[in-house]
Amino acid sequence: MFLTTTRLLLLAFSILTYVAQAQPIPVPLGRVANDGDARPPVRRPWTHDVTTYLRLGWQNMPVDALNTELAQNGFSALSNQLRTVGLGVQMKISQLPLYLHTEVNTGLSTGASRGPTGMARLSVGTLRLGMGYRIWRKDGFQLIPHLGVMLMPTKLRISNGQLNAPTTLSAALKNPGASQTTQLNTSAGAIDLGLTANYRFSIQRIYDDCTTSERALVLALDGGYRIGTRPEFLVETDPIRRVVFGSSGWYIGVRLGAALRTDRAKSSASL
Repeated sequence: MFLTTTRLLLLAFSILTYVAQAQPIPVPLGRVANDGDARPPVRRPWTHDVTTYLRLGWQNMPVDALNTELAQNGFSALSNQLRTVGLGVQMKISQLPLYLHTEVNTGLSTGASRGPTGMARLSVGTLRLGMGYRIWRKDGFQLIPHLGVMLMPTKLRISNGQLNAPTTLSAALKNPGASQTTQLNTSAGAIDLGLTANYRFSIQRIYDDCTTSERALVLALDGGYRIGTRPEFLVETDPIRRVVFGSSGWYIGVRLGAALRTDRAKSSASL
């Protein structure tokens, strides 16, 4: 009996010793790690290039039909060479040489038409939205063809053109004179195809890690041709009669602007 008990105690002690010496199998908790987790994230390269500019432009507009109507009422012909002044923004927001631009130009009255009852002035503004693709670049010089859509608000202002206006307070109080002005408004839509050539004068460059920033002055010349709808003015109401003229024609402009360009090269960010 004693031997049997002793043997059982030795067997139990051996089992406990073996269990204590056994190594547990590690079980991962949560997501299983892999080799990719040890790699630092990669920053993709990108480019931001924004140019804000002032533009002085000239455009051609066929107004022969309008001049015929003016001549029938004793007015001289309007010039078909019109001037504009405006502001624009050109943006490049990717690695591709693709540019977006928007531009607002105000029409300047030019070449007044004079008649027996006063004078008439024509002004044509433009609101343009388009896209360009750079086809050539070298040493700061770029060539960018562009395609866009255009809205052209058109104004014909007719005033009495009084020559003998009073010049003193006493005379003005007795007879202030007529100064009536009438403005007729219309608009046209157009598609334009053009080309912009610009040169960048670098002013400052800043290098920071993998990022390069540049500030520059930009001098540019743009030109092109637009194909537009035919604006019209109402001439008479009984019977209804309208004068319709064209809006298609060439345009050119000079730009002076400031540019900010930021480039980031491909790199690995530190953890």
